[in-house]
Amino acid sequence: MNALAPISVRRLKLDPSISRFLFLRHGRTAYNLRRIVQGHTDIPLDAVGRDQAVAAAELLLGHGSIDRIISSDLSRASATAQTVASRLDLPLLLDPDLRERGFGPFEGGPAIQGLWSRDTEGMETLDLFAGRIARALGRHLDASSSLLVAHGGVLRVLGLMLGVTISDDLVRNAAPLAFSRTDAAWQVTDLSVAINL
Repeated sequence: MNALAPISVRRLKLDPSISRFLFLRHGRTAYNLRRIVQGHTDIPLDAVGRDQAVAAAELLLGHGSIDRIISSDLSRASATAQTVASRLDLPLLLDPDLRERGFGPFEGGPAIQGLWSRDTEGMETLDLFAGRIARALGRHLDASSSLLVAHGGVLRVLGLMLGVTISDDLVRNAAPLAFSRTDAAWQVTDLSVAINL
């Protein structure tokens, strides 16, 4: 998506006052496995996704202080977040603005080449999606002890706004990521490498 993002999306900037936060994409769903477009369609975690959420929770338990968890309200993200919140004994805040991009008529169909760059009637435009995510992140990225649980598209927009390259490998299901800033540059670290998620 990064190479295809419109100029207006690439110009979005996020400058949180914090220098560190965590991000977790939801666990796997049957649609992920079959490469079917999900968007706003509320698909639950499959058995592998539930196991991934447990593994991510265990990793995050040993990774220092997390004081709050904010998640998309779609069940694949909220169930992942609830697993982590229960293990860490933390409250969970759901925010519908952290949902994946709405793909309208493409939801439930196969993922096709170039879908992210389309602007088809019934789809949420990339600009509207990125603006929604920017507003949500602006509200929630004010504490270094935050964990955001959301979707692959949210992660890619976050990377664009922070000037961080999000490789396909970083968009794996339930791979905990640490974002940190040194001087003016942000970097992302994959915390899941240690447990081979």
